[in-house]
Amino acid sequence: MPRASSWSRRATRLASGRSSYPVRSSCAARPSRATTRRWSPRSTGTACSARTARGPHGVGAWNTRVEQWLRAAEGTDWLPDRYPGQPLIQTSNDYGLRLWNGDTGAVLGGDERQALFDDGAGGRVLSLARLSDVEVAHALTVHRSQGSEFREVTVVLPDPDSRLLSRELLYTAVTRAVDVVRVVGTEESVREAVRRHARRASGLADRLAAQQPTVT
Repeated sequence: MPRASSWSRRATRLASGRSSYPVRSSCAARPSRATTRRWSPRSTGTACSARTARGPHGVGAWNTRVEQWLRAAEGTDWLPDRYPGQPLIQTSNDYGLRLWNGDTGAVLGGDERQALFDDGAGGRVLSLARLSDVEVAHALTVHRSQGSEFREVTVVLPDPDSRLLSRELLYTAVTRAVDVVRVVGTEESVREAVRRHARRASGLADRLAAQQPTVT
């Protein structure tokens, strides 16, 4: 993936050039103004290990925290539902718009209420009114981040006894990063993730074994 593609440059120019809202580089630790960056879907990102949006360490909680930091940085009590620089992710296939599940974009500044989505080239500008299946994407689950790459990724690990932890999960998370990866968690959580392999509970092996013919 090019580090400075035409899409990335265009997203930076349009999403933040007219924005009064600073968009933060990660959601694992509260950033200062010195770490504020112009956002584009390929430039920064966060992969949280929780597979759902629920829970104190899930993506919903992290997205809320980031927007709390944005409000504090701006000295305001509220943010609009869609604000310039806000990262978005498409959650279903939309054949009419040619947007696919997992596509990422950013809300643009100005009065047009538009978003710029990555199309692998220069990016596509779409009206916000036409986007029905998008979510805020300051943070992503590891599962949702598959197939994407970001310049910087912060991985938030759960407690060591979490059933989510596995070598495969950690590998998927850290390989989303092009340049920098930060792992936030205890040493025990990291060791447990490296030690444990994901186990599938489909029961397929047991069913196949039961169907084997008996040799007499």
